[in-house]
Amino acid sequence: MGRVSSQGRFYYLSHPLNLTPGLEFNYSGTLNILLTPYQKGFLILWNENTLLVSPNSGQLINPVHVSLGKLAEHHSILESRLTIHTISANANELAVLTQQDILLYGSLEILSNIVIKLPEQPFWSPNVAIMFLRTGMVEVLSPLPDASFPTFDFEKCLLNIQAILMNPNLHVDKCKIEFMYRESSKNIYTIDMNSELNLSAILIPRKGTAPIPLVMVSNPYSLGMQASMYELEHTLDGNTKFKLDIHLKQQQHWGRTSPNFTSRIERPTMSTLTVDIANKEISCVDMEPLETSSKSRAAAHACLAPACGDRLGDQLGASGQGGCLRGTLPGPASSGTVFISVGCDQEKRILVEKKTTACSMGILDPVLLQKNYTYTLHKGTYDPTFQGIPATKERIVSYPYKYLGCPLLVYYDTPWKPVIELWRGQEFQELVDAEFVLQEMNGLFTYSYSMTAREAGCIRQPQNWSTIMQFEDAEIFNWNRQYYVSCHDPNNPNPLEWPDVEYQILGGPTNNEVIFDQRNGMYIFLLSIVDPNFSYCQLYTVFSVYVHGAYPLHVIPAEPAILLLLLAILLTVWLAYVVPRRLCTEGCCQRLRQRCRALWPCCKA
Repeated sequence: MGRVSSQGRFYYLSHPLNLTPGLEFNYSGTLNILLTPYQKGFLILWNENTLLVSPNSGQLINPVHVSLGKLAEHHSILESRLTIHTISANANELAVLTQQDILLYGSLEILSNIVIKLPEQPFWSPNVAIMFLRTGMVEVLSPLPDASFPTFDFEKCLLNIQAILMNPNLHVDKCKIEFMYRESSKNIYTIDMNSELNLSAILIPRKGTAPIPLVMVSNPYSLGMQASMYELEHTLDGNTKFKLDIHLKQQQHWGRTSPNFTSRIERPTMSTLTVDIANKEISCVDMEPLETSSKSRAAAHACLAPACGDRLGDQLGASGQGGCLRGTLPGPASSGTVFISVGCDQEKRILVEKKTTACSMGILDPVLLQKNYTYTLHKGTYDPTFQGIPATKERIVSYPYKYLGCPLLVYYDTPWKPVIELWRGQEFQELVDAEFVLQEMNGLFTYSYSMTAREAGCIRQPQNWSTIMQFEDAEIFNWNRQYYVSCHDPNNPNPLEWPDVEYQILGGPTNNEVIFDQRNGMYIFLLSIVDPNFSYCQLYTVFSVYVHGAYPLHVIPAEPAILLLLLAILLTVWLAYVVPRRLCTEGCCQRLRQRCRALWPCCKA
């Protein structure tokens, strides 16, 4: 936070907040900053003479107004001539204890913030502290020194704020909301890349009022939303029940904001969603933003027996509405604020579609596959180091049928590409068309790709498994969205120097396919999604392929064999012509002519 005389402003390091600093605000002295729980980006800045709040990480900072009575309202703590001793806050409430022995209470709002003076009570001492136990319940801790013992006892006073606000002398308006709750009890949701989320809330206003709902996200640079409210039904007592539908997805996909406003889509982010009422009355103590369940305000009116004997305790105790007590107190209530992670959805997974397997076609027997089935990798066909160096000895591999099942059947002379299914839990979502890569897990390299970098339309040098393994922190099978840089990206710094190199990325904008060499046998592939714009998850799967239909390799290459065959045929024809002419004498020729005439009289010499 920069500081010039009595003015300050916030500066930011992350995009897009780093483009513009926050607005200037006035302050005096050194400020303490309190981060409110469950409210991302909500700041409270305070010292003895200053009390400021910001609902958006310091971009806008406003002073908290102070009401000391119906005719005594001030625009700031400094103007009210009060000196702050300590403060406490929860998700939507603020309590301030001053050295003038005045307890101020207010609600934290997005549009405006005001604290009011509660009835007088002798709380203040140099060591007193206040804290919220739960919504509407403030605990005051006062140390009780003992001259004969070095430790301290503490007096605990519990204040029921809702009961105090019912005092008619405070002139507090009635809350315009009877109920406000959402239909789902979850507090944490996830929106993955290209995903959406629909939430809803129910609002029941007091008769004759028309409160305005306020839907807010704490990180609008990453998370965008659209809300609509409509009348749902009427309650038994004649109130109107409204339903608020909220549609959320990544801000970049709404198409209505400038790129300078949105954050980088490649990075996961966190945001909160809050549904509140604009300019909500201070008496709406138990109406937390986006309540997790429907409950009446009367449920918060727990009666506590007086135990402190002070003026506030006597006042509340006489009416049976509150007081002070010693001993164990109930724990804090959970907030209704919804956390939304724009990131990896842990329920997502990918599978390879298996319509035709080697077992279903009768080529392999599933019973034999389950009985410790093994197969041999011949030397020269695999590399255990994955560096393209052929092995010099054979290797026997066990087939893990328990995890892979029957292998997918592929014919060697047919270009092939796996069909990938996206699942969320047990529900099928879609077929994946994102970019992905394959690696044979035993080091087999008897397959290639149908396209080169030039044929794939690359404008930059494409990555391959060799370049990925050059990264210091990369593992053998660790080509994923973190390391992938598309050769179609103009921001890729690597120029296209070898356009005829093999293009090893499948899916996406190209029709690249795998071509198997003339080898019948098993392949076990690792498939990894590398497209950074498909999901924030590192999606991968392992599957098996059985290549069938390849004839055994010839010992002699085809071209020399054909040439030798043609030469042998020509030699045979030549010998059939030359040998008889060399061996046939004149007498032999006459005897042949006589036999020919005897057999065929018409035959002439």
